[in-house]
Amino acid sequence: HLTDAFMEIKAELIKIMSKDPNDSFTICVNLMLPSLEKVFKNTVLVDEFSKVKLVLHSETVANMMGATTPHVLAMLNEHARMNTSRVISISLGEGLSINLACFDTQDTLFLKTMKTKQVFDNGQVTHEM
Repeated sequence: HLTDAFMEIKAELIKIMSKDPNDSFTICVNLMLPSLEKVFKNTVLVDEFSKVKLVLHSETVANMMGATTPHVLAMLNEHARMNTSRVISISLGEGLSINLACFDTQDTLFLKTMKTKQVFDNGQVTHEM
């Protein structure tokens, strides 16, 4: 069940964040549906996570299918809304898997986002390797 899966994620988050309780974290959540992200937020992120900056992709970008965590982090950094160097990414993967990654960043690692209005004739997305 969904709540059970989210509680397993909560247990992993507690393990990660308890290693250094003085660190602050940014948690980026992309579960593809705003309703899933809200259930996640209400189920997982309660009192234990007072030092957490939560970023729901559904509240940050319009196209969640194209919103990768690096893009969202670059946007946060560009607008000076990211005040932590510890990031936890939680995203829905293929086959209804949920991926969780924890990593450190530095401001110098972010490149400025390049924007264009150019339309590409042969723009296709593929999952083939």
